[in-house]
Amino acid sequence: MELDKDASNDDFIALQRRLAFEARLLDCENYEAWIDLMDDDIRYIAPMPKRVFRESKNKQSEGEFHTYIFDDTKEILQMRIKRLTSGMVWCENPKNPTRHIVSNVEVFLIDGQPEQRKVLSALSLFRSRQNGEQKIFAASRSDIWRIVETNWRLLRREIEFDFSVVRDSNLNILV
Repeated sequence: MELDKDASNDDFIALQRRLAFEARLLDCENYEAWIDLMDDDIRYIAPMPKRVFRESKNKQSEGEFHTYIFDDTKEILQMRIKRLTSGMVWCENPKNPTRHIVSNVEVFLIDGQPEQRKVLSALSLFRSRQNGEQKIFAASRSDIWRIVETNWRLLRREIEFDFSVVRDSNLNILV
């Protein structure tokens, strides 16, 4: 396995701060500021986990077709935000508080793409439901961030949830 080349400490700190800022925006439901962090060419995906035995010779290969929990562009993300803020999503009114905890952040250079960085992180997402239940979602994230002028913009996010079955009534959340 070839190791990725670490980005500079300045890039690491800037992108770690960006992830913390992003988490705060989502927890505060400041979706308009959150969508401004996205590149116009964003691809925001969560493939459905495929569970295979370790010894299976039919392991999932790169580029194989996935079923997606979601596969969004910026336009679709804007539609999701419009829906969430419409007041018509009865299961989110009143608000179900969330807490995004981002950890295990690693930042790497991308060969041939000096304006982009690969950012790996772990996410623990806590959601408190109105009936007193608490739901916890764990996931890994693989991002590509692109510097545009002086701001980092999210170009791609792939979320891999640790579950193979959604154990909640909905995924009206952004991760």
